[in-house]
Amino acid sequence: MWTANFEDGTSVNSKQKFWTQLPRDKKLSGLQLSHPLIPKMYLCLSGYDLYHFVQEAIAFLENPAPNVVAEIIGAHDCKLGVVVEVRLEYTGNVKITTYPVSKFKYSPEILYEGKTVEGRTPRPSVSVAPAESAA
Repeated sequence: MWTANFEDGTSVNSKQKFWTQLPRDKKLSGLQLSHPLIPKMYLCLSGYDLYHFVQEAIAFLENPAPNVVAEIIGAHDCKLGVVVEVRLEYTGNVKITTYPVSKFKYSPEILYEGKTVEGRTPRPSVSVAPAESAA
């Protein structure tokens, strides 16, 4: 599940809207991805110029309904000309990839403008919330 955080402090997640329904008049301050079966693990991107989200799915001949196998959040650093993608498979595997903007293979319509922070070097991060103590 993705969560889009906006510069005004509000947020929207994939249970509330489709990615393409996000407001275009607000800049994203960050984007995070979480796994439904791995609670308290968050994969985050923040401080980038542009953001995107895609689902990777496969379909089989005997069952043409697509089966989602991974969710991907991505961010563009326009100054460096690179895209950083965080791929979270439903098995729990995580892969972080960086590649040149020229290799971006998705429609530009899925890109949302981000709020960059002057002097800050954007980086992907993985955070795991501490386990709640048993009372």
